[in-house]
Formats: sequence, C-alpha cells, structure tokens
Amino acid sequence: MTPEFWHADTGVTEPVPAYYMHGDRIEMPMHLGPAESVFVVFRHTNPSPHWTFFRSDAKVDEEPKGPTIEIQKARYESDAGTGVDVTDSIRGLVRNGNYEISVSNESFGDPAVNVVKHLHIEYTVNGKAVVKDIPENDTLVVVDGPGGATRLPQFELHETAKGLAVTAWKGGKYVGSTQPYHRPHVQLDIAPSIFSWSGYIGEDGEISLEAKDPDILPVDGPWSVIFPPNLGAPASATFDGLGSWTENADPGVKYFSGSATYHKEFNVPANMVGTDIVQMLDLGVVKNFATVKLNGKDLGVLWKAPFAVDVTGALRAGKNTLEIKVTNLWPNRLIGDEQFPPDVTWQDGHLKEWPEWLLKGQPRPQTGRIAFATWHFYNKDSKLLDSGLIGPVVIRAAKQIFIKPKN
Repeated sequence: MTPEFWHADTGVTEPVPAYYMHGDRIEMPMHLGPAESVFVVFRHTNPSPHWTFFRSDAKVDEEPKGPTIEIQKARYESDAGTGVDVTDSIRGLVRNGNYEISVSNESFGDPAVNVVKHLHIEYTVNGKAVVKDIPENDTLVVVDGPGGATRLPQFELHETAKGLAVTAWKGGKYVGSTQPYHRPHVQLDIAPSIFSWSGYIGEDGEISLEAKDPDILPVDGPWSVIFPPNLGAPASATFDGLGSWTENADPGVKYFSGSATYHKEFNVPANMVGTDIVQMLDLGVVKNFATVKLNGKDLGVLWKAPFAVDVTGALRAGKNTLEIKVTNLWPNRLIGDEQFPPDVTWQDGHLKEWPEWLLKGQPRPQTGRIAFATWHFYNKDSKLLDSGLIGPVVIRAAKQIFIKPKN
C-alpha cells in the first residue's frame, strides 16, 4: 500500500514523496516541528515509480542545547488539599517540548468542582530546584523557550502533478534515487533563475543536485499598530521594533488583552520573486496566535509554532503591504485591573455577590477597571504573560524544482 501523510491540523492529505520498503518495514523521511505529529495512512496501491530516498549533506544548524528538566512532583488541587497528582502528565508534556502549560480543568480535569484550584509543582532545571504555585487558569512556564526564527528543515519534498517538488532551505548537495524497485531514467526540469541548481542524472535512476542557500529578507524597522476601542490601549501606536507588549511604557499597551493589528510596508527585490521560487514568511515568536494578510490576500490563522506561512503568489517584487492581527490571552488585562480599586466584593477567591450597579443596569463605577470576572485569580503583582508579535519577522525565498521519474 502507498503511504500518505494526513495533517490533522490542516486537513491536508498528501502522498509520502520518498519511502523505502524492505520486508515488513517501511522507512520514510519526515520533518516534525516542536510538539508536532502527523498521521501515516495506507489506502491505495502504487503501480507507478516512487523515490526510495532523498537526502542532503547540507550543514544543519547546531541544535541549541536544551535544559535538563526533571519533574519531581506536581498536584492540581484546592487550598484544602483536594486534588489530583499530575506529575506523569506534566512529565510527558515537557518531554515533548511543551514548556508552557495551561493550568486548567481542560488540562487536568476538575478534582474540586466550583472551587478555585492551583498547581503546585516541584522540579529541577539543570540541577537547580524550582518550586511554583500557579493559580487556576494561569500558565505554567517551565522554562523560557528559545524563541527566535523558525528552524526550517533542510529541504521539503512534495509529490505533485509536475513530479517530485524539491525546495531547499539549506544550500548543499542533494541526492535521491528511485532504486531498488524501479530503475527509470529521471527528467530534471530547471527554469532559468539565479537560484540555479546544478546536477547530473544517472542512468540507474539516481540524481545529484547542488543548491544555494535561500535569500533572506528581514522585515524590520517601525511597525504601525492599531488597537480596538474601550480596552484601555491607545487607538494606535508606532513600535520602533518588535517585542512583548508587556515591555511597553504605556500601561494601556502593557496590560492589553485582545487583538491588535500590525501594519507594515516593505520592498522585495525582484530576484526573490519569479517562476518556481517559493517564499516563506516567518513571524518568529507570536503570543498567542495571528491572522495574516499580505497585499490583501488572507493567508489564514497561525495558532502554533512554527508561525510560518507560504506566501508564494501573494508576495510581489517591489512594494508589499503586510497586516498581522495578533491575539493574546486574558490574564494581562485582569492583572492590569488589579492596579485599580475593586468595584466588587470577593470571598474566598470568588464573587461574594453580584454588584448592585450590575443588577440595576447602572453605569459601572469609574475606577479604571475594564474587565469583569466572577473569580479572583490575580493580584497587581502577578506575572504578566509575553504578548504580541515578538519576531523576528523574515522572508525566505528558495528555488523549487521538479524531478520526473520516467517509466
């Protein structure tokens, strides 16, 4: 049976471009991002030739050495001690590269219904002891992530009507073969471009290619940012560079929760756009998700790392207009409201009674508060969550070629 990749996050199913069968085993190359998974499904037979391997000697960037984390004890519980042990659950998440974990009933179940809970966790980072108590509906940050630009694979393969599509994100030598099950000659289609590939085609179905590094265009400098009304932030602001909203001197931006829209105009050199050139827009670090429009074209929602999207066909030579709408989480606004006097009465972490002004439909007292909640999870000194477009934002352009096996 022919293997296929089913990407559950997008719904896309595509043929596995290269695989090798021996005995009752099958081997295939794949690239998985942080905490990423993919289904391998078998539905169809494959009477046509296929690639048995495709690999590269391109130099791989050295993986940053991650911290050694040992989760010793973790309980999700109420102040009275009613709770559940979640040590193994958090160990599994951390083992798979999840360093930010939602502390909520959705993550751990509800061991104490209608009671405020917290996560008590004890662990070590490179041998150093860490003890944290995280309120319910807050986020456990085990360690700060590496951040920065997305780590793309050396190359990407896709089976298309035009043949095997190869996009090299790292310069170097690439070799592939249709052996041992098929021995056709191969046809290599290369459109003239400064992104030239050089290579030879062997008579035994092998191919060797030499690829350049892709061109990289930083999208840096000032950004114009639009904020929605009545949420404490200014109507608009200019950011000299990218960073977390929590680092902004304006309290309206520092404590903002909601969706803010970044606008940017930038120029693209002509050599980065052309026939069979693939462009990737990489947003770097985003807290917490983003919708992207380039030159008016909606490129969808990015809701998990890597925050990168194919912009081929939307990017053009010369002037381009980029719009990125970024939405963060709610805690920062609740923490910002704690800087002002309360306009409700709390009891044991929850609302003691509905305020009279709310029951009577009267205007809210002008204390400076914006949000309204029935549970009291934060105080004025609670830690803010990184928010916004943190970047860096870059565009990469690489040559795509098509290799056609012949029967």
